Amino acid sequence: MTCPHCGQSNFKWARRCDHCRRPLTEPVERASAGSSAANEPTRPVEDIEGRSFTFNGVSYTALRRSRQVRDADVFPLRHQQSELVIFEMKVFRCDPGTPSYEEIKARPPKSFRTQAELSASGAKVVFEEIYEQDGRLLGLQRAYREHPGPAYHAEQMAAAQALFQKQQLGEAIAAYDAILTLNPSHTAALGNKGLALVDTGRLEEGLGCFERCVGIDANMPEPQINQAAYLAAMGQPEQATMTLARLLKRYPWSFDHWLALVKMASTEDTLDLAQRFVEPGLAVLEGVPAADQARAAMDASRTRRQAFLSELERARSLQVAQRWADALETLSRCTTLSRRHAVASLNQAICQYHLPDMAACQNTLRATHHRLIDDSHTLASLLLWMLSAAALDDWQGAIAVVGVLQQHIAALGPGVDMPRVPVAAPPCLPSGAGFTLDAASVLEDLDVTPILTTLNRLAERPEGRANIGAVETVAAAYRQLATL
Repeated sequence: MTCPHCGQSNFKWARRCDHCRRPLTEPVERASAGSSAANEPTRPVEDIEGRSFTFNGVSYTALRRSRQVRDADVFPLRHQQSELVIFEMKVFRCDPGTPSYEEIKARPPKSFRTQAELSASGAKVVFEEIYEQDGRLLGLQRAYREHPGPAYHAEQMAAAQALFQKQQLGEAIAAYDAILTLNPSHTAALGNKGLALVDTGRLEEGLGCFERCVGIDANMPEPQINQAAYLAAMGQPEQATMTLARLLKRYPWSFDHWLALVKMASTEDTLDLAQRFVEPGLAVLEGVPAADQARAAMDASRTRRQAFLSELERARSLQVAQRWADALETLSRCTTLSRRHAVASLNQAICQYHLPDMAACQNTLRATHHRLIDDSHTLASLLLWMLSAAALDDWQGAIAVVGVLQQHIAALGPGVDMPRVPVAAPPCLPSGAGFTLDAASVLEDLDVTPILTTLNRLAERPEGRANIGAVETVAAAYRQLATL
């Protein structure tokens, strides 16, 4: 497409000139036999205003056709839940099996490579996802030309965003809440509220806003990108990587999203979780400099990860031999080798408990517990928290853990496997699908006497007597283990 302002050439799907950055316009063209490759017969123009279309489980209503381009009719899409216009849809005028149809279907990989080639110069290509639906070939992309609609509440959003930009975060959160009262599914207000909450230190609430955005419209990338960034900053690299992998699953041929996942997985040493999402892009980008840079970062990450796992295995051997001080020294080296070291920190807490250094154990658990993703690791951490809290006369902390263990018993029923005093925790490994993690199995001391002693002491405390039902439930589970 030739830019009418500067005369430079652009790709036909570009919305903005890559040279002068001004919006591109294209005259309306009639559908004709000459508008497709090799003078193929084309479908007549279809008016699909008011019809529903679903992309990735999200339903939209097609509005009145906004324009025609060379090979398609373009319709803004209104999200059926939020009533916002965020995306537009091309309906291509070609029949299945024709060369034009096949050429359009092949665009995503070609576009992906083009985006990578242009990234070095800072140029951007508007990304378009191609779908087949109801006998049609459809293209989905952001609706840069369309107003989001009355449900967007533009004046209120502008006022809220002005407060946010001035870092008047409390007032901005209240302003976004007022908009969400008018439109509870307003994804832009919800996402911006999440950013403001995170900036005030309310991380869990902010992440919850991002997750709600994804639930409303999984096709919007921004909440998922923000969610991943903050999860990584909170020391949760596995969750951050899986969030970006989920995004790339939605948009498999977006170079920006692919590169974000590669950078995240390489920085956080989580490539084992993202491999099946990274490799297809590398195959398409063979010979492109961006691919070489990605491979170099990935190789460095794998080297770090292997060094970390080797040191962790050495530390676990020392723990099994009850050489707790030597294991702590090795684990300290582990935590410097990789940012993905939550399991090493858990093993530090295990060693500190056995030494015993209960204050250090508590401090380590406070910094580590929220970063654990495996159930067996989490349960081991909870048990250590209860035992060390009781040793430090922190009975409120101990009874809080008892409440969580009671919920664990209630959820899984009689005969549930309860955590015992841990000796060493292995790393989590990726499952065969490459997207989730297999459960780890913590090496434990089978003697439950220290646990029962702590629970008996707790039952005699005011905190325990006030929650005697929970204490008795957990104690009964451990008494059953003692008989085995």
